[in-house]
Amino acid sequence: MSRTQILRATAFALAISTWVSAQTLTVNGSTSHANLPLDPSVTHALVLTGPAGVPFHWIADQDPGPSTVGPVTLPVGITPATIDVGMGMPFPATGTAQVSLTIGDLALVGQTFYSVGVFLDPSGVLVSNGVSLTFVLPGADAGPDAATFVDQAVTLDGSAMLNAAGVIPTGTNPTWAVTSAPGGAAPQLQNAQGAFPVFSTDTAGSYTVELQTLGPNGLATDQATVEVYDVQFASATDGSFVSGSVTLDGTIDGPSFSSFAVNGGAASTVGNAFAAGTLTPVGIMNPITASISTTSGQVIERTITVINGVSAPVGSLGVPGTALRMNGPALDAIEPPVEAALAQLPLNTLFTAVPTIPLIPTGAFTANLTFTGASFDPTTVDFDLFPSNCAIGVAITLNTLSITADITGTQLFGGAYSETATITADSVVISGDMIIGTNAQGEAEITLQNTSASFVNFNMQVTGILGLFIGLIEPLVETALATAFESALLVIPSALNPLLAGLALSVDLSASGIPMVVDLPINSVCYDADGLTLANDFQATPTQTSPSAPAITDYLTTTGSVPTFGPTTAINGVAYDFALGIDDELMNQSLAALTIAGALDLDLSDLGGSPLTAGALALTLPGAGFDAFPASTPVTLRVRQTIAPAVVFAATGDAASLLVGNQRLIFLAEPAAGVQVPVLEAGITASAALTISIDPTVGALTITPGAATVSPTSGGTIAGANPTAALGGLNAIVTQVLPLITQPLSGIPLPFTGASGGVVEVSVPGASPSMLITWLDLP
Repeated sequence: MSRTQILRATAFALAISTWVSAQTLTVNGSTSHANLPLDPSVTHALVLTGPAGVPFHWIADQDPGPSTVGPVTLPVGITPATIDVGMGMPFPATGTAQVSLTIGDLALVGQTFYSVGVFLDPSGVLVSNGVSLTFVLPGADAGPDAATFVDQAVTLDGSAMLNAAGVIPTGTNPTWAVTSAPGGAAPQLQNAQGAFPVFSTDTAGSYTVELQTLGPNGLATDQATVEVYDVQFASATDGSFVSGSVTLDGTIDGPSFSSFAVNGGAASTVGNAFAAGTLTPVGIMNPITASISTTSGQVIERTITVINGVSAPVGSLGVPGTALRMNGPALDAIEPPVEAALAQLPLNTLFTAVPTIPLIPTGAFTANLTFTGASFDPTTVDFDLFPSNCAIGVAITLNTLSITADITGTQLFGGAYSETATITADSVVISGDMIIGTNAQGEAEITLQNTSASFVNFNMQVTGILGLFIGLIEPLVETALATAFESALLVIPSALNPLLAGLALSVDLSASGIPMVVDLPINSVCYDADGLTLANDFQATPTQTSPSAPAITDYLTTTGSVPTFGPTTAINGVAYDFALGIDDELMNQSLAALTIAGALDLDLSDLGGSPLTAGALALTLPGAGFDAFPASTPVTLRVRQTIAPAVVFAATGDAASLLVGNQRLIFLAEPAAGVQVPVLEAGITASAALTISIDPTVGALTITPGAATVSPTSGGTIAGANPTAALGGLNAIVTQVLPLITQPLSGIPLPFTGASGGVVEVSVPGASPSMLITWLDLP
């Protein structure tokens, strides 16, 4: 079969088949482009992977294409000069085909070839990625020119000196140096003896970086220009809070440029000052991006983010932070522990310890009463809670009361006397107001106020002369007994305080790896006709300050209030027993404290269990510059916050969202052990729906972000890279990063009671839009 026939057969197959991009073609490890020095001592490798045994065509041509055949577009031209390595033969059983090139013909200098692999698989035509290769003179190649901002590093691309194994040939000895710079500048070069030096400086202007190498033709040199700009916004800073329109103005310093825009709109410049109108904030996170197109065709961007909302100082008391509600059965669960404690009430000991009561203290006739015993029916003790002007009214009922006493004194005409008394009552009701507060240790604690006791069918019998005065002394004894019985209320705090351990918290989370102290002091307690509401304030304090942390002083706050709970849930009107709500104060102050502490900064060598390598990222983020490195080069993803993320709840329903503003994703390749060079830096404005669940049994909080919606900007790339296409691939990466950002929030303890039940609703009440509430039905 002739070459023309093969090409026609391939074109026909492409026209009737489905295109599936699943195969890989590399040249010297690159999946997009490589410069090949015309050095006869250097071997270059082109490697194609694909399905074994399938007829394949490996096409190469100097025509860049694209070629459109039916619905399929190939990244190479098909011309009479096209070279086909595969010729329709079965692909090797190893699944890999390799072409090795050792070329020294200088006539090929500057010529570029384009190549692609095509597989005629029974399931459809499989097409690899396209690659291009350019033949260059042997010797120094400093790579493309670069552009960056003051104090932002940029990597120069000396990959042309690498051999097929991705290493610098022995004896090449590259040396990079800054040979020209603006006056007063202090440029720095890291990895100056490697293929990828890292340039940074403190002054805007144009710089020349020279590369010297030793090769077969002796000493060779090449130069790259680095254009450095400084953009400063005058009316806004990164992370500032705004409540109205923002003026887009400032200064731009550096070399000349082709165009300058802010948020996509052309900016006018006078001298080094620029103006670009105003920004009307929409939503919470509002990025402002300055975009510079250099005269060499490069595009660099600098982004800040302003926050549309109200702020509060980090460490201030968020009011409220949580709200806990107990209705009917949930409140009933409080009563048995108290009733059990009251059944063991040592009434006999309690009364015999009461000092002698002088019923008639002075005069010709005296009477002093000393209690000798007391009892009640422990099987019928009753403890009740009831509303009392929003406080918690408590009542203890002790039935079948029997008390004995000795009465001694002096008679009217001298001489001592002694007799006994028996006091009975059908019941005594001891009542008061139970106040739940916070002690000096930040723990919940019960105290009692407005205590009193009253008897039903109080009766007193004496055995002697005092019977003549019973009408006088009985009220005195009843009053004394009431005072003594009020001390029985002290059983309530001792019985309930252990149960309140989870209602007010002060916890240092450092031992759990979360550098933050959280405090949830009690704000208020209100008992109404339907149940009990307990609200906690919230405060988060970082236990450390990360050296790389932004200067955050405030966090996003909302005007919240304690929800008004009724007998049914807020949205669906379903009866419930128990509810626990968290305010966005808790989320946002925690995120700010964690940002200050550096707990949200990440250095990742893998995502989802898959290692990050230059080869994998060259496919995920095409054009970002990863193809300059051997495919196996390890990459670290550095995640840094420039402002604190925020959580917002929907006005109604159960929706919650995580908002990220100007988060920096910095991809660092490691071309040599211990050497990291930046390849791509992106600024991320993103949002993701949150699934939030609360376990009130133990006060556990679980937060799971969904897929991210990402608006990325390019903060910088390796020299010559074009990140435009790459930025779209960041969505999947950010979606995997966000759960790592919210993970520390799951360590925040919440008020809890130990009660368990089934969730009947998760919602944000319209009247309390800053609080997400989980409603439960107890079994």
